[in-house]
Amino acid sequence: VAAQDLNDGSLLTITVNGRKVSEAEVPGADGPLEVAVPADAVNANDANRVAFAIEGRGSFHYAVALTGFARDFGPDQDRNDRPAFVDRRVYWPADPELDGKKLPVGFNAAVNPSTNENVATGTQLGRRARVGLVVWRNVPAETPEWERDFLVVEEPLPAGATLIEDSVVSSAASYTYADGVLTFYFPPDRNPGGIQYDVFGGLPGKFRTLPTSVRSADEPGRFHIGEPGAFDVRTADEPDPDHIRPTPDELYARGKALFDAGRLADAGPPLEALLADWTLRDDVARDSARMRLLINIAAGDARKVVRDFEVVKERSPDLILTFDQLQAIGRAYRDIDEHERAMIVWRGLIEASYLEDARVGELLRQRGEPLEATAYLVDLWRQYPNTPSIETDFFGLSQIVADAAARSLDDPLLRRKLAAAGVTRSGLLLHAARMIRAFLAQSPTSPTADEASLALLGTMLELEDYPAVVKEAARYAKTYPGSTFLDSYQYSQALADFHLGRYDEAVTLAEKIAAATYKDASGAESPSPNKWQAVFILGQIFDARRMPGKALEYYRQAAEHFTEAGDAVAYYTRKDLKVDEVTVVRPPAGPDVAGVGAGLRNVAVAPEAPADGKARIALTYRNIPRVDVTVHPVDLMQLYLARRNLDAIAGVDLAGITPIFERSVTLGSGDDYEDKTTTIELPLAKDGAYLVMIRGGDLYASGVVLVSPLEVDVLEQADAGRVRVVVRDARTKAPASRVQVKVVGAADAEFLSGETDLRGVYSAEGLHGAATVVVRKGASEYAFHRGTTYLGQPPAANAPADAAKSEKPDQAGQSLDANLKSLNRSNNLKQIERLQNRYQVAPEQAPGAAAGSSFRWRRRTPP
Repeated sequence: VAAQDLNDGSLLTITVNGRKVSEAEVPGADGPLEVAVPADAVNANDANRVAFAIEGRGSFHYAVALTGFARDFGPDQDRNDRPAFVDRRVYWPADPELDGKKLPVGFNAAVNPSTNENVATGTQLGRRARVGLVVWRNVPAETPEWERDFLVVEEPLPAGATLIEDSVVSSAASYTYADGVLTFYFPPDRNPGGIQYDVFGGLPGKFRTLPTSVRSADEPGRFHIGEPGAFDVRTADEPDPDHIRPTPDELYARGKALFDAGRLADAGPPLEALLADWTLRDDVARDSARMRLLINIAAGDARKVVRDFEVVKERSPDLILTFDQLQAIGRAYRDIDEHERAMIVWRGLIEASYLEDARVGELLRQRGEPLEATAYLVDLWRQYPNTPSIETDFFGLSQIVADAAARSLDDPLLRRKLAAAGVTRSGLLLHAARMIRAFLAQSPTSPTADEASLALLGTMLELEDYPAVVKEAARYAKTYPGSTFLDSYQYSQALADFHLGRYDEAVTLAEKIAAATYKDASGAESPSPNKWQAVFILGQIFDARRMPGKALEYYRQAAEHFTEAGDAVAYYTRKDLKVDEVTVVRPPAGPDVAGVGAGLRNVAVAPEAPADGKARIALTYRNIPRVDVTVHPVDLMQLYLARRNLDAIAGVDLAGITPIFERSVTLGSGDDYEDKTTTIELPLAKDGAYLVMIRGGDLYASGVVLVSPLEVDVLEQADAGRVRVVVRDARTKAPASRVQVKVVGAADAEFLSGETDLRGVYSAEGLHGAATVVVRKGASEYAFHRGTTYLGQPPAANAPADAAKSEKPDQAGQSLDANLKSLNRSNNLKQIERLQNRYQVAPEQAPGAAAGSSFRWRRRTPP
């Protein structure tokens, strides 16, 4: 609390929110008095009302002010030892107006502008002017408020002017206006700073203005006076001595407003001044250049038209111009003898007209009418002169036809439309080929001619016109030796030769492609994209010529890129060992069976033994040079009871059992590349079952050799799940009675057992799956049968779960022409996209002509 001029012993009482919280006795010394306030008396979440009361003796102070007149203001204009000073008073012209509306002033439209201040000496009768004052306190910034003065600023108005109400702008606590003087009141916590107000020229003449003064309210004798001034109020016929330079914001706003109002002649000068005097922001430069261009087109000023069009072309390429305006721009170039530029403009105008009409075809295509769209666009193309871009459009149209042919395979709607029109896929491909040929005949030097040539080869490959592909591919390789598609031409020829069976020619080209390098689109040397297809073709050719060793060289190279090549390597190099599951050997007939005729056919799974009675087993092998053969006697009945089959016979524990026969057999070089069969003789003469184990490298094959006179004949009844087993002596055909028989179905868990009756017959039913029959007589005579018919009711097939469904891998990317198709498809889509971009206008854009290199123009009437 500031305690000033209070006598010693005065009592200071403080209340907060109506509650007395503290009392303090004033010591009588000037300066701040610190008073403690209890924390609980203050509301921390809201404003608190604090009141102070003084009881005691005080002292009165008096101030005397002497006033008078002086002719010289000099002594009072000294800024030293003043509470404040008047720094400046200036008159500014009123804000510019157009048709009663204020225009902006400033330099926002310019880049790095050299700013200036427009100062006025007066105003016209009936017009406004703005007055600006700058007043500052003359105290250090750290001076506390209680040591600062309450200031009063008095501003005399010019005699011929009147204050415009509500125009005063200041930081004063309040102000008054009386007797032609504005008086502002500033408390100690406010710095006067800038003060502005507007006056109205009400009386013509030349007037002096008294200086502005600032004084202390407590000590009126401490004051400062500014400079006196002069202010003129001129009539309309008096010249204006003030040089007012328009700002860029004013020039831009004035020109734009006049342009928008259709007053082109009046809009020109401010926009020309804007261009000449200022460096403009990009958006302002674009818009002002656009307006100047249209103004000068209307005025017919050729040089200015060309000047502004060059600016617009660079800065506003999307500007929409009318047909007549573009014609005028072309004439302007012609009039200043720029005939080549005039031709470019008019050519662009022709192309803009073409593109405008082509939008109809694009609309038809988007609405699902590809045939009508293509026919319309081809007819339209014939009506316009051949500019380079319109020429290229014809190639793009051929790719739309080719795309329709490709989509006809899986687009039902398109297929229906083609069927209704009597058009086939082959017909579309032929039409696309004719269009490409027409393009190449008309534009053989076009930048896209090599791409079109490749597209034609791809179309002919689709049509399987291989002789034409061979002929054309060779010609294009000579015509475009520097093309990035050179390897694709050569590969197309090799592929066609391959399909034609011209293997020597195909091998020559394929080997060249596989070994050579070509320049890619960036100019770098790299292998052909078709290298691995060429290698794969070489493998297939030598494979077809039954030269597997040579074919494998190429298959191995291409295996990482083609699944089929890897499969071919696996097929030719796989190793295999196979023997029959059961081989039956009949012992020689004794004297008691001499002269007996042939009986029923033996249905054993192996052929009968040769007449010499020697035991042999047939071995089928592949790519295995040597095998080891061992033979062990076994109990066939027990073996099948335990194993059911010989798939895992290698796991039979034969430890401690000495084989009755061991032998190593050399089969060949180990590079057979196909299945071969050999017969291995076994020294088996005694009746019994023998397990033959054959090992070649990591592979095992096993089979059972039965030396037995028994034969088994089985009748299978699938629906009833029944079998009828007849066992006979193969030599005498006499029935074998009381012979042990075991039968099991592949889907059954248990064997069914029994003995044959006097007829040698045993029947079993309730079987499920293919039947296996094992017969044993005594300790060493066996017979065996493996059925192939499913007995009983087959189980219903379970529908595969969605998650378990597996689709066949897509091999399209590994076909011989995959790269050609991919490259042509990429080029095809690029051409279609190019046409779409040319023929299509964004919905938010009105149809018209762009000022840049791609012209669009607005028709006066719809097409």
